[in-house]
Amino acid sequence: IHELYDQKQPSKDKIKIAANFYKIAAEMFHQYYLKGFYNKELDEFVNQINEGLLRTNLLLNEKREYTNILNTIENNESQHLWKKFIDRQSETIKESKNSYSSFNQLDFDIQTFQKSLSKNEVLVKYVVGEKNVYALIIDQKNIKLTKLDSTENLRIKSKKYYQQIIQFDKGFSQSAKELHQLLILPLNINNVEKVTFIMDDFLHILPMEAILEPQEFQQISSIGYAYSLKLLEIQSNIQTRNHDNKLAVFAPTYISNIPNDKRQFNQLNFTQKEADAIIQST
Repeated sequence: IHELYDQKQPSKDKIKIAANFYKIAAEMFHQYYLKGFYNKELDEFVNQINEGLLRTNLLLNEKREYTNILNTIENNESQHLWKKFIDRQSETIKESKNSYSSFNQLDFDIQTFQKSLSKNEVLVKYVVGEKNVYALIIDQKNIKLTKLDSTENLRIKSKKYYQQIIQFDKGFSQSAKELHQLLILPLNINNVEKVTFIMDDFLHILPMEAILEPQEFQQISSIGYAYSLKLLEIQSNIQTRNHDNKLAVFAPTYISNIPNDKRQFNQLNFTQKEADAIIQST
């Protein structure tokens, strides 16, 4: 399929053929592959199919298809994430499989979910493809699609930034600016009060609050994260329960009780004071 549109100037007819093949592949993935046991090789297929759907649609500039493509990607990804979770935690959640099976079976519809969004609320869904990373910007009325940087370059920069943060490397400020240029600036989101980021793959390690510019951070009153749009919709429909405002605060110490454990853990010296301050302020 890649050969149909990987040429420098592919014809519109070839792009349409490739787009149709990717739609068929996505449907097959949904109906057939994910009904069996999880296979790690499917991760590669997910990235290839998602990128094919997004890239051909950008080339064709068919904005009307964004809804269908987003629904297809979200339903396949959510089902795939669930299969991965079951595979990794099969020994510990045997009794819980039936309780969460509804998550696997529900069909996601972005147009229905858009109606629940507030006027100044935006969802940003990043999709890591085989070659490039894409972003879907969703508000109450519109869906925008934009192609970002190459997957490999963003993978390198994301991991570098993460390492700089945990190692207190002063270079993290410059890395944050570079990631802002690649991940935030192309979104062109303005006059927004609430943003929810749906991260993907290696992007999960990024603290988006730290990547935003100060003026952007001041403008946005609420920043949230979600593993998928489907899960976010389910969580949004859960009614908040009042538990008499009870609060549990933990201030851990990082002293290993494992014999011969050579790992070094740095103490967070002021966690107890912070915990006390939080309790007193509630």
